Amino acid sequence: TLRLGIRTIGDDRLVGVLLFTHVDHVNQNARTGIMIGDRALWGKGLAKQAYAIALPYAFNELNLHSLRSYVLSYNQASQGLYRSLGFVHEGTQRAAIYKGGRYVDLEMFSLLRPDHRASDTTGTK
Repeated sequence: TLRLGIRTIGDDRLVGVLLFTHVDHVNQNARTGIMIGDRALWGKGLAKQAYAIALPYAFNELNLHSLRSYVLSYNQASQGLYRSLGFVHEGTQRAAIYKGGRYVDLEMFSLLRPDHRASDTTGTK
């Protein structure tokens, strides 16, 4: 697992974490997820900015070919984030998580290195 801290520029405050887990160097894949802890900062674009730095690192430095993310079915904001980054919805794992006294579906998204390079606007192609 690789944990990357997300800090604010103004006051250098740690406000979240971006993760690469289950890193498999043989098959060149990993899972990814992100969490912004301060709700006042949700919807401000921090997650997208963090991924703008982290995705080129994952594909170029870690030499990964694919990334996967699993998102709770009701978390529309996270699903929108991954779609905006070029991740593709691959399917639904029905009743995969027991949370809050009920079973919840997980939505699986993936991003392949060639797809990221084709859509990369950060100048890191």
